[in-house]
Formats: sequence, structure tokens, C-alpha cells
Amino acid sequence: MNLKSLLPSKARILFQQAYSLPFLPSEIEVEFSSRPAAKNFYLLSYPYKNPLKNQAVVRPYSCLYIDRYILKSQSPLIMVQFVSQLRERGLLIAMCREELEKANALEARIEKIRNFSSPQDIINRFMAVPTDFEKFCADLFSHMGYRAVVTPPSNDGGYDIRLFHGKETTLVECKCYSTAHKVDRPLIQKLVGANRKECADHMLFVTTSSFTYPAIEFARQTKVGLIDGTDLISLIRRYQPLHPETYSPITEADWRLNASDLMSHVPRNLIGYL
Repeated sequence: MNLKSLLPSKARILFQQAYSLPFLPSEIEVEFSSRPAAKNFYLLSYPYKNPLKNQAVVRPYSCLYIDRYILKSQSPLIMVQFVSQLRERGLLIAMCREELEKANALEARIEKIRNFSSPQDIINRFMAVPTDFEKFCADLFSHMGYRAVVTPPSNDGGYDIRLFHGKETTLVECKCYSTAHKVDRPLIQKLVGANRKECADHMLFVTTSSFTYPAIEFARQTKVGLIDGTDLISLIRRYQPLHPETYSPITEADWRLNASDLMSHVPRNLIGYL
């Protein structure tokens, strides 16, 4: 029997039967390959505008190779979701390029923070680029269950991060200071002043250093939460899964792709074609 001569509809039926699939998305096309794949793998392709055809949107196929089947979809998001479903059913599918990149980025992040055991370690890492400290704090808050948004570097509104948790919002100011440079009252006042405009539910001030007594008293009066260097290390140990004391190997759940990952590969005006 010449497999290539079979109709695509027949290929769909045989694929579903071979892998006991109750449902196959209509966006997934199935073809036969002339030879079986050495391993199950997939390749993602993304929509783009063709300058040679009046900027017409081109939607190339993302392809999944399983045994003697080739599964194709013009939607990389549908393909990613389908691969996840097959993996959950026990089918081994090699990591695609994007998954490898995500896993490698996570490993790199491990190397950056796995040795943070004191405030000075954090200061040594982020003092030269304070904006990276803000991103690090945002990442930590994400692990604590918040949705964290870092403000643009040009923003001088008295806060660096806005946190979202349910219907409540929190403004966070971050300062990567040496242990000898304590945060004084004026910086707390600046955060409180910023919140008069923003009207967030809560305020937090995070530093690698500590706070002066006037700063602590003013924060108590204005209900500003304070996180000093010692508190920060405690939070890292409790919530940051990449800290050596709570480190566990990266799993598929960590590097599995989602819609946000795919959005980074296409211009904003083509996201609707994912």
C-alpha cells in the first residue's frame, strides 16, 4: 500500500486510531511520510508579512513528525497545545527549539541566584545595574503568587513595580543599597506620595540594606510594608524555587510553552494569527 496515496481524511482516522485519540483539532492536518521519523519531534513556524506580496500575511505550517505521520497546522499555538496533550497521554516528543531556549534561560537564571545566601550576595550581583534588581524582585513576587509589572526605567513616579493579586494592587519601590546605606524617611515619603495618585491598596519598600528609625516609624503610620536585606533572603529561601536550599530540577512544567512565549516571536500586529 502506498501511504502517500491515501487521502488526508484517511490519514487522520488512522492516526487517531493508532494513538487512541478521542479528538483531533480541525486545525491539525495529517499526512503520511514516505519514511518513519527517527524520533518524534516538532518545529514551530510563525506568521509574517511578505514584503514581496504587498505585506500579505503568510502563515507557514508548524509540523509535528510522529512515526510515519506528519501533522501540520498554520497555528503554532494549536500545535503547542496539541503536543502538550500528546505528551500528557505518554507520547515522547523531543523538545523543540523554543522549549530548549526556555529551559536554557531557566538554567541561566539558576546560576545567577543559586548562591544568594546573604544580602551582600544580592548587592554584588545587582549593584551595577539596579534595574535588574527590580526585575529580580518582580520575579520573586511572581513566585509568591502575584502578577508583577515592572515600570519603565524612565518612570520616576516613586515606585518600580505594580503587583496584582485578585482585585488588589500594591506599589513596590526597590533599592539595591550597600548594607551601610540605610533607607531614610524621605524615600518612604516618596512612595506614599506616589500612591496618592495611583491609589493602590498596599505599598511595599524593598531594600538590600535596612531602614532608619524615622523611616520605620513613618512606614508604620502610613501602612507601608518594609522588606530589608534579611527579610529578602528569607523570602528567597521560602518562595524562590531556584534557591539551593529548595532547588529542584527543571521539569516539563517549567519549560512548557504558553501563549506568552509564542507572542515574543511575532510582531504585535500579528498576534491574532497565532
